[in-house]
Amino acid sequence: MKLLYTLILACSLLWAVGCDDDDNAVEICDNLIDDDGDGLVDCEDDDCSAFPACAANNVNNINNTNNTNNTNNTNNTNNTNNTNNTTPFCGDGVVNQASEECDGEDFGDLECANEALPVRNTRVCSSTCLVEEFTCEPQDVELVSPAGDGYCFLQDGKVYCYGQFSWIESEDLFEVSLPGQPVRLVSGMEHSCALLADGALYCWGRGEEGQLGDGQFTSSATPVQVLGNYHFTDVAAGGQTTCAVIDSGEVLCFGLNGSGQVGNGTFDNVVGEPDMVFGLPVPSSDPAVSVHISTWGEWSCAVTQAKDLYCWGNNQSGQLGDGTTIFAPVAVQSDISQVNSVALSTDTSCAVLLGGALWCWGERGDVENQWPSQVPMVVSSITDGDLIATAGASFCVTRISHGNRVWCWGTNNYGELGSGGGYFPGPIEASLVTEPAAVIVSGLERYCAQDDLGEWICWGTSVPFSTLSDPWRLHDLSMGRCSDGVDNDGDGSVDCDDADCDGRGLCGDEATFVFCGDSFDNDADGLVDCQDPDCQGFAGCGPEDTLEACMDMIDNDADGTVDCQDPDCATTAFCIENTPKKCTDGLDNDGNGVTDMEDAMCSQVSWAFYENASDLSGHSILFQQYSDFEPVSYTSGTLVEIPVSGMPLALGDDTPVEVPLPFTFNFYGVEYTSIFVSPNGYITFGTGDTAATEDLDAFLNHQPRIALAMSDLNPTLGGNILVESLSFYTVVHWVNVERADGSGVGLSGYIFLDDTHQVIIGYTTENTSGYAGITAGAGFPDPGPVNLVP
Repeated sequence: MKLLYTLILACSLLWAVGCDDDDNAVEICDNLIDDDGDGLVDCEDDDCSAFPACAANNVNNINNTNNTNNTNNTNNTNNTNNTNNTTPFCGDGVVNQASEECDGEDFGDLECANEALPVRNTRVCSSTCLVEEFTCEPQDVELVSPAGDGYCFLQDGKVYCYGQFSWIESEDLFEVSLPGQPVRLVSGMEHSCALLADGALYCWGRGEEGQLGDGQFTSSATPVQVLGNYHFTDVAAGGQTTCAVIDSGEVLCFGLNGSGQVGNGTFDNVVGEPDMVFGLPVPSSDPAVSVHISTWGEWSCAVTQAKDLYCWGNNQSGQLGDGTTIFAPVAVQSDISQVNSVALSTDTSCAVLLGGALWCWGERGDVENQWPSQVPMVVSSITDGDLIATAGASFCVTRISHGNRVWCWGTNNYGELGSGGGYFPGPIEASLVTEPAAVIVSGLERYCAQDDLGEWICWGTSVPFSTLSDPWRLHDLSMGRCSDGVDNDGDGSVDCDDADCDGRGLCGDEATFVFCGDSFDNDADGLVDCQDPDCQGFAGCGPEDTLEACMDMIDNDADGTVDCQDPDCATTAFCIENTPKKCTDGLDNDGNGVTDMEDAMCSQVSWAFYENASDLSGHSILFQQYSDFEPVSYTSGTLVEIPVSGMPLALGDDTPVEVPLPFTFNFYGVEYTSIFVSPNGYITFGTGDTAATEDLDAFLNHQPRIALAMSDLNPTLGGNILVESLSFYTVVHWVNVERADGSGVGLSGYIFLDDTHQVIIGYTTENTSGYAGITAGAGFPDPGPVNLVP
């Protein structure tokens, strides 16, 4: 009896710490732990029913029949005042701001902000509701894909995007819903594709050109599966075209195909579902292992298992690397091997070989001298390359002997070289990238690199909600968080005091073309755009008196006149009326009120540049329009071999004949469906021309003209003129056509036109004289004839 009394007394004395009927453990009522192992924690356990902080669960306390000690509790009649007893206590899961820093999983205002990526956080709240540990870090990003005016990320088996797209605009990160785990992510101009672990390929974004591969030719904000029961192993996207490798080692492409970049043997404008690329090696002997597409998507390449390179599509600058400038709707082998990594820009191709040598070809194939090359040329300053990427008309490469630091060259309009402003023809170190790069990726005029710690940094052209040219890290993209007065990342610094906000929002410099025209006080000095002295010299803020300002098509000093129309530009070289071209273009280039030969400046021009060409053996000139409404450019190069064949034309002396074209040819903004072939070494558009003399006025001021060698020829004395046409090109051959006076060697050569508005003039004759080149005719600007001496 004494022992029983002792136990009863012990239970009554230990009510504050609990006494469990099932075991001898004690339930502590305010530590969020199941101390007695009965599955109930703190106030959930009946052992804690009398604990003061648990009284809130004793509503009205009216049914507590065993509460014998409460029988005479006259102050607790019906315990009506205890109905709403919610006195905060440590362990109730809610922060009491007056006495607690945290409570359970509630950390009050101390929260991780989802600034650009989902965060990985460590948060520990003590049993006394004090913060023991709190960190916020971005989760690991496996791959970044710059896309149009935004970015997409591959992270933890999911794809997230951010920025401005044709199908959505979002300042905050959003997840792209995919039916499986993505393992590769690529982006073109306005579309993205994800390769899943099971080999399926899904694309989303703009789709009017068929680049989504679902056969619909429509855009889609949600991913759609690429048609065909294929198992894909690699994918690339550029411009409005997509290519992918399948497990057999074959390559399939779809999307825009105007230059043959789909590689299916046609120049069909669009291809809406995967089509086979022809011309690649037999997969069983040398399968393709990777595929690449140029920035604007105009040509594509594949690297095979043997490390050879095959390319197809646009070749106007020789970027296919096969020694020609002929467009190829099927794959042709580039003159290079042992390829390790490849990058295709807007008009140039580059590859790093096994061993680190860098080779380039195309418009800037000779990197050091900035000359075009139709065959690969070594870049002597880079012998230790590893990874290479391209953005627009620039390249970046990592260098092994320099600790995998990044070196870049090319255009630098948006800071894409990572080393401040200015154009650099040869490689220079990207000083903004301070860590070694383990991965480097690119998009249109921007790059991203990942260091060996897994952190990403990006630089180049601006994206909505970010800044121009300054590098930024992926965990801090949101401009709004740099002006919200909140310490979003919990580092003790707020807004512009936080180093993450340098150059962002109100923490930016008002000293870029973008910030000086955005009607926003970027540096918070109370002055906006041109009112801010920092903007002097930028767009709309003048002065208009430098070479750059007089050729940027911007009214820099806001006086209503642009470039050479502005009198301030009269003294710049770009606007002086002192060249043959400016003295025959019908324009008042120097703004002095007189035009061409009426201008005294033109009387001082030397016309020696336009002397007759000679010694043209084995050379060609490639003419290419900049656009439908701008003049043409020319580059010399090795003769493009075109077999002499076709239908003979019955031409007499000085008598032109009209020849229909199998396509529409755009010449200086005018669409033509036929040409007029003259025996005198030229073709014209609109009407024929009988001009037969080597006269500058006759060359420039008659019909729109392309001249092989405009001179007095007579095919009745000897020689032939042949025309050959296929669906996408027409070529006119002059074969040993005799000169009218019987002197000299007969003219041999050709004029080649294709459905991409390309013109090639090729020569096989020695000692030929005559005006050669392209002119838009009377009243139009033109580059004039050119001296074709090699």
